[in-house]
Amino acid sequence: MNKTTLLFLSVALVGCGLVEEIRQGSASRQTPPEHHLVEQAIATRPATPLRTTLGLHSYEVLYLGARGGCDYVSVTNLEFNLHSNYRKCGPTITEAGQPAPLLPEHHPQARFAIEQNIQHAYLNRTARQMWEGYQIDSVQVGPPRADGCAQIFTKITHNQMLVKTSLNTVCQEGIQK
Repeated sequence: MNKTTLLFLSVALVGCGLVEEIRQGSASRQTPPEHHLVEQAIATRPATPLRTTLGLHSYEVLYLGARGGCDYVSVTNLEFNLHSNYRKCGPTITEAGQPAPLLPEHHPQARFAIEQNIQHAYLNRTARQMWEGYQIDSVQVGPPRADGCAQIFTKITHNQMLVKTSLNTVCQEGIQK
């Protein structure tokens, strides 16, 4: 081989490496930013919403739990009030599909189940119960204040998809919104 052939081959090999590097770089740029938030939520599994900024947008991220070998995460873009549920099975992250059905909060038994769960979390730091296919999870956020009141975060899911969250102040006299 002469010098011209060697130079041509080395440029071609370097070029191929650069092309592959460019391909890999563009593939990583195509990953939706929400997927990074899903990974973060799965790694930390926060009991209350995690507020974070990614790029120019603020998000609220909540780990919803695991079922059937998959992890479920809710991501809300706070600027646009866009809400999506994600599922991660193995290395694949996808949107979890149809939105969860709305909770019939006007139903007296639904209200009673939620309030009972919040009161139980006030007394025992955490509470979980099922009502008509909805899973109601409540957790005390920090210790009670000097006045005996505590903040209780409640997450309601249906088939591992977020339906509603709330943060209530509970005192010995009952729930204060």
